[in-house]
Amino acid sequence: MNIESTIDAFLDGETVGPAALDAALAAAEGRAYLIDALAMRQLLSDQPAAVAPVDRRGALLSYARAA
Repeated sequence: MNIESTIDAFLDGETVGPAALDAALAAAEGRAYLIDALAMRQLLSDQPAAVAPVDRRGALLSYARAA
């Protein structure tokens, strides 16, 4: 596993060996990636999970009436 996949697996709740996590976080790039990944997940969690569907029936009916 590389640094990013080790940290991603840890953040996803997957089992990660302590030695692998220690090695990933020992590198400065691993610590920087952890901070970036946490910030990105926070930003994404503030977004709505799904976009509300658009009701197109009204538009179709207005087009049918106009025809």
